[in-house]
This record gives sequence, C-alpha cells and structure tokens, in this order.
Amino acid sequence: AATGRSLAALRADPMISRASTFTRLCELANARYLQSWFFYDQSFMTMFAAQVLGIPRGISCHVDHVLDDHPWKLVPLQLATADLVLAISNRTREELLHLGGPDCAPRILVKRIGVAADLLRPVRARRTRTNNTFQLVSICRLEPKKGLLTLVDACELLRQRGRRFRVRLVGGEDPGVPTSAAFAAAVRQRIASLQLGDLVTLEGPVGNDGIPAVLAAADAFVAPYVELDSGDKDGIPTAIVEAMATGLPIVCSRVGAIAEAVTDGEQGLMVPQRDAAALAAAIERLADDTLLWNRLSAGAARRFDEEFDCRVTDRELHARVRKLVSR
Repeated sequence: AATGRSLAALRADPMISRASTFTRLCELANARYLQSWFFYDQSFMTMFAAQVLGIPRGISCHVDHVLDDHPWKLVPLQLATADLVLAISNRTREELLHLGGPDCAPRILVKRIGVAADLLRPVRARRTRTNNTFQLVSICRLEPKKGLLTLVDACELLRQRGRRFRVRLVGGEDPGVPTSAAFAAAVRQRIASLQLGDLVTLEGPVGNDGIPAVLAAADAFVAPYVELDSGDKDGIPTAIVEAMATGLPIVCSRVGAIAEAVTDGEQGLMVPQRDAAALAAAIERLADDTLLWNRLSAGAARRFDEEFDCRVTDRELHARVRKLVSR
C-alpha cells in the first residue's frame, strides 16, 4: 500500500530479493536489534527484516528533506514501524513529527552526535592564540551546502583590508557525485581568479587520526554553511562538534540546527548565510579581541563536555536499546 505497486510487481523487484537475503543473514546471525541510517536501501531492508523476524529496530535521522528521490524511502511507513527513531536535533524531531504524526512522538529520541574526545580533549592544554597570522580551518566535504564560495569571498575582503590570515580547507569531493565535483571545481576557480592561493589552501581529506593536529594548528573553526533551494542543509555537523572538543571558537552561519550547538557570543559567532561581509567582520572581530576569543574557546569546550561527549549523548540510546532487546 505504501509503494502504490502491486504484489506481483514487488515480488519481481530486485530490492525485495536483497531485503530477503538480508533478512536471512540477520536470522543466521541471531540478530536481536537492527539499526539503520537515513531512508534509503539499507533502511528499507532493515524495516523488511525486522517485520519478518519480529525483532526491534531503530533508524537514525540526521536530516532528510528530499522525499521523492528514491522509490524505497517510504518515510511515513518507516516512522510508523520503527521501535526507536533517533533525531540529531530538536529541529529534526519536529520535521519527523510533521511527517509521521503525533503517534511516533514517544519513539523519537533526540540524540545529538556524540564524539569520542580521547584524542581531541588534550589539544585544549596546548591551545594558544597565534600572535601574527590568524589561522582558520574548515573541515568538510566539498559540496554546495558547505558554502565555501562565501568563505573565499570573505577572504578577499579580509585581504583588501590588510588582514593577516590563513585558511585551510580540509576535505575532499564525494566520489561519483557530480554536484560535489562541480562545486570543488568552482571553489578552485574562485580561489584562482581572486589570486588567493597563498592564503587559502585546499588540502584534501584527512583521516580521523590526523584531525587533532589540524584543529590544534588553528585559531578558529569556520563553517559558512548554507541551505540549498532543495531544502538540503546540515544538521549539527560532526566537524563543528570535534572543533568544540578542542576548545576552538566557531564562526558559522545561522542555518540548519547549528544553533543547537553554537550560541552566538557563547561558543562562537553566528552570521547570516551567504553573507561574505558579515563573515569577514566576524573573523576580524574574533582575531582582534583576545578576551572574546578566550571566552568563546572556554564556552565551546564546556558545552562539548556537557552535551556532545559520546559518554553523555549515548546514555539514553543504550538504555532504550537494552529495554527493546529485553522485552
């Protein structure tokens, strides 16, 4: 009924064969709980297996506004049949309630991205402001919603004003995603056309073990993210949370659910999206005001410890899963 297709058509679809095979594997593994992410193939297979085998399942929802780009999303059905729905933010929870109705409210748990801070927290002890050149870092995939063109334009304004700064853009393209490749090319072209290559560097992806050193060398983390016309936007980006763990102040756009991690004037400075002048002004303000920098650094570290350390974020999840598998 949810697909609008006949039973014969469903039986002939390769996705049903995949879901059946996955179900058999779960049965052989004696699975007691299944967890999936977003609303694509894997979540359909998990929903199918849980229904057939009679075992509980959860689904994690970061952000997923696009509902018609895949025939097996079936978002209302997913929400109606999941035993546990993890929302990355309060904003995501409200979106899910709009899609699934009030009946799914008791099964929605707001679970923020939890980060293991064993390698990140020690960076705080070494955290000092650089004296001359203000060092900025942005860690993200090269894709349109990251807003890096606005950052490059802000860098041109900073250079025109004679500011001393460097920006490291750490991250790579999404393999096989045309929009990512096109955006990466546009960023490179903008840097070249403005002759900013000596101030803004594209460094490619870095493994998890290299992230602490990248963040340790920075004075601020910049996240100029935007909401696309399709509605696609970030939730609470992991990179921002990791930066907060090291005590880095955040300069970011007021978009998505970022405001649930960064409060303007407490953990960072927030600016309107796609506003290069406002972004440049915020960077200047942070570079010039050591007291502000110290306060935001301490605020970022404190909020991470209270809300985003995985030892904090995962407690309720573990309790819910234990309850589901013991019933």
